[in-house]
Amino acid sequence: MRDHVTAVFTVTCQAITGDVRVSTRTTGSTNNVTGYQVKLDGSPVIVTVPGFYYYGYYYDVPLVLRLNDTHVIERVVPGTHELSLSDILPNCSVSGQHPRTISVALGALTDAAFEIVCS
Repeated sequence: MRDHVTAVFTVTCQAITGDVRVSTRTTGSTNNVTGYQVKLDGSPVIVTVPGFYYYGYYYDVPLVLRLNDTHVIERVVPGTHELSLSDILPNCSVSGQHPRTISVALGALTDAAFEIVCS
């Protein structure tokens, strides 16, 4: 008969990134139906979406927020980042700091709200 050894392990996971909740609020007269492209540190934020025509296929596309929309960007490296919107119509402007400097903390959710005013 063989002796059996039992080993018990405890695994603790810790977040290595943070998340950013970015939202837009547009006021005034606008016809910007295409929305605003979101950029982090000057590069488009890429999200994966299911294919429209082909079941089981997924595509990477730039994140576009509509006029009054919210999206959580997941797995952002902690630290200071620059967040901005592009594709803003000439008759519209972003209130406050733009691009906006945000600080992402380990395991935390950072909020970044953009208000766009159109004349």
